[in-house]
Parts: sequence; structure tokens; C-alpha cells
Amino acid sequence: MSTATLPEQKTLSIVEKDPNEGLVSQYKYADMIGKSRVYINRLVHEGVITLFNGKIKPDVANQQILENTASSKNTSKKGKGVSGISLNDVRIEKELLNKTLLEMDIQTKKGELVNRAKTKTALANKVLAVVGNLQKVAHSISTEVARESDPLKCHNIIWNELKDCVEDFNING
Repeated sequence: MSTATLPEQKTLSIVEKDPNEGLVSQYKYADMIGKSRVYINRLVHEGVITLFNGKIKPDVANQQILENTASSKNTSKKGKGVSGISLNDVRIEKELLNKTLLEMDIQTKKGELVNRAKTKTALANKVLAVVGNLQKVAHSISTEVARESDPLKCHNIIWNELKDCVEDFNING
């Protein structure tokens, strides 16, 4: 923090932003994304990940890895293993899967992906609400339908009650 005195003898404080804010070590970044320090160090030395004051900005590094993985798809194939798949192909596939995981992580942080368990719970609650409304329909029209002998009038009674049920569900659901 710097302090300056103005002519009117007022003191002004200037807060300097920490240039290392948001930066993490290679070790910490490797731990964050579930990779080895050797792997991250190799990416740094290959120029895939850019360092800032000797440290890594996680969001920038994630994007750099994604961009590098997309361009690594067109590498040359070397010798085939017993299964007919080269080690290089397996590594490329692994990197593409890691890229997909990073993209999903970014989408989750942005709110573009939803939690599966929460979605299933919300769906179950909606289904219970629909079943409850349908039970109310059966209860409310049973005597009216029982009195009617005309099939068309029975159909209209049921249809009108179901439309009301669906409208109620759309308004309250």
C-alpha cells in the first residue's frame, strides 16, 4: 500500500492489486485437474501452457490444453500394438476424453449443465403432481360420468376436466 499527501493535507491510500492473484503452482494445478506434475511440467516446456510469474492461471491453462488437444488429433501413427491400436492413438484418445471432461467442467461452472440427481428429483416431483391431479380428475367427474348415458357427453366431460388439469399444471408447475 502506498500513501500520498495532497496539498490540503488529506491522505490518499492506493491499494495495489496483487499480480499473483488467481495464480497457482504447477503442483497445485496438476492436483486440481487430476494429472501428474510431470505431465503439467511437460505441457509447460512444450509451450502448451503459459506461465505468469512462474505460475499457472487455471482458466487460461484449461483453454490452452483444450486448444492443443484439438490440434493434436492429426498426429502421425506409429507402430501398432497387439490389439492393432498404437500407443499414440490411445494417448490421443485419452487427451480427447480429457478435453471433453474439461469442457463439461467449464459448462457446469457456467451453469450450462445440470445436476443429474437434482433433475431426477425434480422430475419425480412433477410426476407425483400429475398423478395427484389425475386422481382429482377421476374423483371430480366419476358421478357426473356415471349419470350420463351418451358416450359423446362422457367424452366431453372427461376431456374438459383433463384440459383444466393440464392448464392447472402449466400454471402451478
